[in-house]
Amino acid sequence: MMARFYLNAGQEAERNRDLAAAEHDYRAGVQVHGENAEIQARLGMLYLIQRRFAEAVEPLEAYYRMQPQNPRAALCLGEAFAALGRRKEAQQILTGGAQIAEREGNFETAQHCREILADLALD
Repeated sequence: MMARFYLNAGQEAERNRDLAAAEHDYRAGVQVHGENAEIQARLGMLYLIQRRFAEAVEPLEAYYRMQPQNPRAALCLGEAFAALGRRKEAQQILTGGAQIAEREGNFETAQHCREILADLALD
């Protein structure tokens, strides 16, 4: 129940463009219930949009661990790995994410995975 409170509070803070408050709420939610994939995802994505890639890895790894068949989890974690130069890990996660997304008919996520993979191939 408290995890839901912190999740809702964090989302409200994001809507109000108060990223510091959103981070505080999501981190509190992780402390209360670290096995909540949605809170881990929101915290990791908040770090991604702030280009805080090293900090994004831990919550995104948790998100991916809890939902390995979720192509969005793979996309987010792969993006963080790619930004940190962790090419091999990024390629593995993004390749799997693209395949899952295609099987599910989620062509937008599959395309995002492929775009990052193409950028990695150019480096």
